[in-house]
Amino acid sequence: MQRARSLAPDPPIAWVVLGACLIMLVMGQGSLYLVTVSLTTLADAFDWPRQVPSLAYALGSFGAGVGAIYIARLSERVGMGWIALGGAVSCSTGVMLTSRIETPIELYLTYGILVGVLGNGALFAPIVAYVSRWFERHRGLSLGIIGSGVSLAGVIWPPVIGYLNETVGWRTMFLWYGILSMALMLPMSVIL
Repeated sequence: MQRARSLAPDPPIAWVVLGACLIMLVMGQGSLYLVTVSLTTLADAFDWPRQVPSLAYALGSFGAGVGAIYIARLSERVGMGWIALGGAVSCSTGVMLTSRIETPIELYLTYGILVGVLGNGALFAPIVAYVSRWFERHRGLSLGIIGSGVSLAGVIWPPVIGYLNETVGWRTMFLWYGILSMALMLPMSVIL
């Protein structure tokens, strides 16, 4: 029988850090939903086949996975604050630049590199590792909360994005999402 170890209480600031990380993940993951919910709208606006915005989403997701491998390692050296700041700026800028695209290659570059590799690649995996260091007693709970950020983004953003697509148009919606993302994520990265 394994003996339970005595765990030190988690510092109160750990919960603040957890909240900041959760907000960053919800905003970062929401940026990927912009393309999926707007898939038909984007394709129709440019008379593209639906594969074009679908590929942009795939590049963003794949880029986030590849970026996470390298950026998580970099976060060990430079600290999570700088990584989160870079991810926030990249993700938000990528979304805002998407509001100005005219060609498929522009969409692929903004989503694959800015939103994917440099944006979301700097968020999920590095944040999970970072949060796990703040907690001793409630590590499992904190990681469960952080892991829910991806699902929470999937609950919050698709209906909002769908509504805004219909009311203000996709370009305005992308621009304002990028502005909101920057406004929320920059202060959160300062906390980290």
